[in-house]
Amino acid sequence: MASPRSEISVGRKLLAGAAMIGAAGAIVPHAFHRYSPTEWLLVTFAGVLALAGVGITRTSLVAQVLSRGAAWVMLAPAALATASSVMHRGSFNVEAAGFTAALSAALLLARPLLHTREAKEEFAPRMFRRWFLGGSTATAAAGIVASGVALAMVSIGSHAVGASFGALALSLFASAVAVVRMRAWGVLLGAVTSVSLIVSGLFLGRAEATSLALLAAPALLLHTFPVLIARWRSQGEAARVRVAVDGALADSYTPAHLRVAVDDIDLDEPATAAPRARAAIPS
Repeated sequence: MASPRSEISVGRKLLAGAAMIGAAGAIVPHAFHRYSPTEWLLVTFAGVLALAGVGITRTSLVAQVLSRGAAWVMLAPAALATASSVMHRGSFNVEAAGFTAALSAALLLARPLLHTREAKEEFAPRMFRRWFLGGSTATAAAGIVASGVALAMVSIGSHAVGASFGALALSLFASAVAVVRMRAWGVLLGAVTSVSLIVSGLFLGRAEATSLALLAAPALLLHTFPVLIARWRSQGEAARVRVAVDGALADSYTPAHLRVAVDDIDLDEPATAAPRARAAIPS
């Protein structure tokens, strides 16, 4: 029987990594100009994308989520530029299209690594697995964007704003990784961070508020919302089901006579007590 690591071929993983590293290499020349300063922020993003090209070949879900987040940060504007060149200018942007194709191919080639037996054992929520993975990927992408803003603000001397976005980036990264590692506090951290961003946006201009809302959206829509749905469903099921004396399931209107015992000793048990039953509550 094939092992979990053999569910995707080595060649396929190498192709995915090579596509992302190639896309990173295509960014670098645009950062250097003959008569203007080097755009070090662009060089940094190229380095992050190249590192993600290595990470996307790994079987670890944390590496997959962070790497795919970096890919999406660069893929989204490239795809928009390609569509815009066709729709509005009537000319095809070959460079943007090639960049889009390379990153899309990398994401598609590495996608099976999210659903191997090993990955499903590592991350196995009861429901909404794809939602949570997508939310962590989008949250990681938001963290990369926040990191870029932090570096840009520090480079122009706005250290306070840069520090704020740096803290935001750390919070988003921590939330994304914690959810993949099945830590409940990751969802809570993402929700608190997202609500803080939305509240902060109320005191800013429309453009800034929209940007903060976009950073807050992944954790709210793909982490917090599924958890609320799951809790609502579980409460509904609990209201319709009771445990009978013989251990079988019964409808909620079926009479049941149960008592709670501690180590087979019923505290203050009256002489006419009904037969007792013990039930285990699943964690």
